[in-house]
Amino acid sequence: MSFAVVSHAHRNIFAVNGHPQGARYGGDPHQRSGRDLRLDLFRGLSLIFIFVDHVPDNVLSYLTLQSFSFCDAAEVFIFISGYAAAIVYGKALQRRGSVIATAQIYRRVWQLYVAHIFLFVIFAALVFYATLNVQHQDYNVTKTSASIILSMNPISRSSRRCCCSINLSTSISCRST
Repeated sequence: MSFAVVSHAHRNIFAVNGHPQGARYGGDPHQRSGRDLRLDLFRGLSLIFIFVDHVPDNVLSYLTLQSFSFCDAAEVFIFISGYAAAIVYGKALQRRGSVIATAQIYRRVWQLYVAHIFLFVIFAALVFYATLNVQHQDYNVTKTSASIILSMNPISRSSRRCCCSINLSTSISCRST
C-alpha cells in the first residue's frame, strides 16, 4: 500500500463534505457522499440519551447532560438538526438561489407535516379502539401516579397537612391532621 493511497483514504474518512462526484454519482465507490456522518452519530447519541432520561429510576440518567448542565439531550438534538439543515439548505441557497432553496424547505416542511398528521391519526385511532374495547372503565391510581402525588406533599386550603397513604391495591387514602 503506497503512501498516496493511505493519504487518500485518510482524507475520505475525515472530510466534512466529501467529494462532489462521490459514489452516489457513479464516481469512486470509496468516496463519501455529501452527508456528514458525525452529525448523524451525535444525533443518534442524543436520541439514546433522551430515552435514558425518560426511563424512571434509571442510574444511567446521572451520566447524561441533564445532571450537570443547563440543557438536556433534547436541546442538543434540536441544535444538531438545525445545524444539519443549515448546511443542506445553505448549499442549496448558494448553488440554486433563494427561490429553489425556499421551495425545497417548503417541500420538506410539507413532508414532515403529512407524516405528523398520519401518525396522529393512527395514534388517535389506536386510542379510540382501546377506549371502546376496555372492559373496566374505573381504574385505580397507579403506583407511579401515587408516588408523584405523595412527593408533592399536598396541603389543604386551611393550612392543615393531608397525610396520604398507599395500600397494597395502590389506592390513596387521605386524612387531615
